This record gives sequence, structure tokens and C-alpha cells, in this order.
Amino acid sequence: MANADEVQIRAMTPEDIRATVVMFADVAAEGRWVGTESGFDQEKRAAMYAESLANPAVHRRLVAVAGVDVIGSAHAQLAPYGVADIGMAIASAWRGRGLGARLLDALIVEARDAGAHKVSLQVWPHNGPAIRLYTSRGFVPEGRLVRHYRRRLTGELWDAVIMSLIFNHISPGSPYGDDTSIA
Repeated sequence: MANADEVQIRAMTPEDIRATVVMFADVAAEGRWVGTESGFDQEKRAAMYAESLANPAVHRRLVAVAGVDVIGSAHAQLAPYGVADIGMAIASAWRGRGLGARLLDALIVEARDAGAHKVSLQVWPHNGPAIRLYTSRGFVPEGRLVRHYRRRLTGELWDAVIMSLIFNHISPGSPYGDDTSIA
């Protein structure tokens, strides 16, 4: 097995779609790291990837490739108001080897290049390694969605932690102040 330094991180191409869907299905089957659960429609996911590749102004997709194998993927979706929502998945055999950091660093560059003033993500509160990675890159918690996601297979209600990385600290904020009565 190649080491993480030998892995190529690059923009996803149409030729990567099938392998990326298979890798993602393996991560989803673990049932604990991504929101998508096992048994999702792989053809629909492949079509979604293909559609997003046709719109790089809004969607940026990266893959991590070892030899010919897709071992990780990441995406950024830029909203019209300038926030890029991101997500990542890494094959189980490659976790804990520095690949997540490399993939996240490349994704941050992509989001910034797309014009994002902020990057936002959601992570399960039990995913300590991912939270530590995001924190190491300057992401901060913004809140928690409590009992927000119903897991289709178990019926459990999972929380999600919202984290963000702000690029633009110069533009003015809202001129209306804060109404802290809702806090």
C-alpha cells in the first residue's frame, strides 16, 4: 500500500465518478462517519456527481487517488451568498495517515478560489478525529443541531456540530446589531 505522501489529490473527472461512488458506498456502509446511509441509490449519486462537475463555479470536487484507486473525496458547494458547504469521505484503510489533512487543505484552497468568504461544515459529535482536524485548520464551532438527523436504518436521532472557517474578516457585518433576547 502506498503511503499518504504518494497519493495524488486532484480535481475529480468524469472517469473518477464510478470509483468515487463505490468508495463512498463503503464509507456509508460503516454507518458512523457520513450522513448518507448504506443502501443509497448509487446511480442517482453518480448522476449528481456528473451534474456538479458541469458547474465548477458552484461545485468543486476533489479526489484522492492511490495508483488507480479513489481512496478519498471532498466537495465544496458555493451558495449564492458566498458560503461554501464542504464534506469529505476517506476510505477506512487510509484514515489516520495524514490524507484527511491534505484533502482538507486542498478543499480550502478550492473554496477560496471559488470566491467563498466562509467555509461551513457539519460533523457528528462522536467524530473526534475529524473535529480535531478541522480545529487544526482554524475551524471553530458555531452551534449544534440537536437530535436533528434521523438515521433511516435505526431510527436514532443524531446531533451534528456546525463548524466554520471565515476567510473575510474585513467586510462590515450587519449594521443592525444583535438581539440577544433569543440567546
